[in-house]
Amino acid sequence: MGLITDSMDYTFNDWKNALATFRSSVEEDLKEIRKQKAEVLQIRAEIENELHLGKYLRDEHRIVISAPEVIIGNVDKSGCLLGGGGTIVIRSNNIAVEGAGEGGSVTTRATSIRQIAVDPGADGNEAVVGVTSEIISQARTITLQSNDAEDVFSIPPIGALPGGVRIHADSVVEIDGSQSVENKQNMLQEQIETLDKVKSAAKSAVDDKKKAVDEVLSDLEELMKQVEKLRGDDDDVRTNVVEIDELNEQIRGLSPSVYNAVDAYINSISVLAETNRQLKVLEDEKKHLAKADDFKKKSTGAGLSLHGEHIEIVSADGDGNLRDNEGAGLDIIANKMSIAAVEHDGQLKEKGELHINAKTIDISTANTKLEDEGKKSTVTAEGDIIVTSKTLTVQAVDNEIKDEKPEEKALTKDSKFSFRAEKMDFSATDTEGKATGAIDLNAKAVAVKAMDVDKDKRTDKKLAEGSTMLLLSEKMFVGAKDKDNKSKSLQAVSEQIGLFADNTLEAQQGEAKAVLQLDGGKVAISGSKNEMYGATTIQAKTEIKDELQAPKATIKNLEAKTSFKSTNISDGIPVDIPIPPANFTAKLTKKDAPKESEK
Repeated sequence: MGLITDSMDYTFNDWKNALATFRSSVEEDLKEIRKQKAEVLQIRAEIENELHLGKYLRDEHRIVISAPEVIIGNVDKSGCLLGGGGTIVIRSNNIAVEGAGEGGSVTTRATSIRQIAVDPGADGNEAVVGVTSEIISQARTITLQSNDAEDVFSIPPIGALPGGVRIHADSVVEIDGSQSVENKQNMLQEQIETLDKVKSAAKSAVDDKKKAVDEVLSDLEELMKQVEKLRGDDDDVRTNVVEIDELNEQIRGLSPSVYNAVDAYINSISVLAETNRQLKVLEDEKKHLAKADDFKKKSTGAGLSLHGEHIEIVSADGDGNLRDNEGAGLDIIANKMSIAAVEHDGQLKEKGELHINAKTIDISTANTKLEDEGKKSTVTAEGDIIVTSKTLTVQAVDNEIKDEKPEEKALTKDSKFSFRAEKMDFSATDTEGKATGAIDLNAKAVAVKAMDVDKDKRTDKKLAEGSTMLLLSEKMFVGAKDKDNKSKSLQAVSEQIGLFADNTLEAQQGEAKAVLQLDGGKVAISGSKNEMYGATTIQAKTEIKDELQAPKATIKNLEAKTSFKSTNISDGIPVDIPIPPANFTAKLTKKDAPKESEK
């Protein structure tokens, strides 16, 4: 037995010291832990060497296993897994699995398959993330398919087209490119709490395993002392040969226990060391995690990019049907969103287009606020919508396609545009505030009003209380565009009407056949026949330059400067005074409205 030497010079103190040093290194850094681990793993190898457990093949160059079919595992001669199951561990710095040849393939099948790019360490108990932590898959065609199935997959993998990648899931596909603070902090805290519990259990396990090692080594040492005592000299050996053989048999029986105890002790220390290492890393990461405000202000650099000549996003089922059930659709949520067809330098693409087509299109800056613990909510219109364009057209027009080009067919029947706001501003002014453009409203019926409406039917109800309307310009044309385009009827109806002009106010009928003119403080009425009805009071000096006829006149004081005539009375000498010709003409002339600017 290799564990027994010819003298007691060889003891287990070296083993105990190495194990104790490894035990104390669990609080050190990874480099020191691995250094101490290498020494105790050598002790384990020595014990295993002595016990000759299993079969060990070793060659300093290469070991080749060659056969048309190779099965490695805890199997019988037919290749079937034995009832006890089994474990296969392939541990090396570099591992290559190659399916060579035109029809070569590599198939991996298991209930659970995981790929984690970490360094497992020499004994497989570590999980160290290195700089080169990566998983690379390269192929002409790549397919990732998830099916919601039990017992058997009813749908075989559907491969992508050559040179393509296909990702499918019956339920959810999630591609996430983001960083977090709150979620990460919570997850870190959960991991730290879990590792604290693991650490506590690992410490207890280390103590228990140490006791087991101490006991089995103590038993082994006691047996070896007895053997050494019985082998005092050659005579003692011959005399005590039976007892020595019995003790050696006991030692051989105890030796596997030594290996198992030492192996379990080393593994428990490795678990404790790795738990400590991970705890330190996670606690340090939590300590240096960005604060919420800093996280919000600074860019995380995380992102998701989709590049392709043609990108299609469709809310459809596996049969190609567009889904219209509750919850189906496409949601895009972001603080800032941009859809653009521009060159790399920001210039618009010459043929860039954006098409949005749907039965109902809702563009809103409404803000929803939950109240009463989420039992009700209020929706408030906030924010701004800015539309900037050289030409902006909003229309309700039916078209027909001819030669792949749309042609206007007719205005859409029952079409309607509604603008509702507390304040509305239609402005054609330049950046300096100067009015330079033009606004045209053109329809068969045009109504501009300030009225309250029925809340349901939105029909006119009554004039808005305190409402006002202002029409103002340097020159204003109402009722006529030019001599050939004028209104057939113009009515102004109100409880009060005021017409004010600094210089001249004039109303004409026909080709100035009848004129009412207010000019320079004077009022002039001209027409082929002027008539006044009702009681008339003239409060100032009145001058009549033509014949005056009246069926009856009551005059308090009558003065005739040249003559006075009557059918009954003749007094004085009549003198003819020439009547001046009527030369009063319209002061203002009709002008055409300015021509419309080309659209």
